[in-house]
Amino acid sequence: SISDVILDQGVFKIISYQGEEYNSLNWFIKHISKTKSSSASNPFKFSLQSVLLKSFHHYRDRQGSGIKEHYYVSMGQIEVNKLDLNANYLELNNVKTNNAVVEIKHYAVQPLALKKIISIAQDTSYYCSNPFIVYCHHAEVEESSFYLNKSLTNEDLDTSMPYVDFNHFFFFFINTKLESFLFNDLNFEGQLKTFNAKINNQFNIQSFSVGQFNVNDKKASIEQFELKTDHSWIRDSLYLSYSKYTDFKSFNDKIYIDHYAHDARIAILDIQYFSRALYNNKFFITNRNESLNYSGRVLGKIN
Repeated sequence: SISDVILDQGVFKIISYQGEEYNSLNWFIKHISKTKSSSASNPFKFSLQSVLLKSFHHYRDRQGSGIKEHYYVSMGQIEVNKLDLNANYLELNNVKTNNAVVEIKHYAVQPLALKKIISIAQDTSYYCSNPFIVYCHHAEVEESSFYLNKSLTNEDLDTSMPYVDFNHFFFFFINTKLESFLFNDLNFEGQLKTFNAKINNQFNIQSFSVGQFNVNDKKASIEQFELKTDHSWIRDSLYLSYSKYTDFKSFNDKIYIDHYAHDARIAILDIQYFSRALYNNKFFITNRNESLNYSGRVLGKIN
């Protein structure tokens, strides 16, 4: 049993090789969860009450897919209610981070030989029978940022662009609060109490809240939401249906939309910012300073 853990200037790294379904963290959990002396009458138990993070770095290198992830927390506090490694369950009472940074970069990789891929895929030493479940009663993130670079280059982000490049963008001044948040493999659900941020130093999200959200690999529901930017205001509910997460790469063609709106107002210039094609479209250029006002229901795919 451990009461408190303080990690000051800590670094944690995970490497996932091509063809692996699991990684070194799963392997670690498996090997500390059960010992030869563990039994039904004498099960393995490990308890933890709180974790304090100071200038903590977590690196993950997905060598098979060419993705490097870097997570940094200047200051973080985690209060643990329950930790059951045998059941793969973690319940957190409160999580608070300040000046957190998430960086995700894609890089070019050379695929391994097929024989090597098969041998790694059949290796069960990293096997984890059930995905880990994390439930958090309350989470708060202050003055944080998110950076994504899928351009396969190390070029600096051009924040002067009048529209967002979804392969290379930056969220900063992120402040958010979550309640009753559940994460289980590819499933997410909870309540977003507040979220505000700025995209590429241009697009300002004044506030975004969701009464209840639920996202999995087949559908997403965002109920009782309200979104405010400097020029737009949208509220009510949004439901998305798809075959798999990768369908979002072809959003206009593969994502089925079911949107309920009440007295919504969307500025043309806000729409243009998220579409290079519409930014250069003659109709949208002419009506750039106008807004669309609507109520009702929108069904179907964009294309």
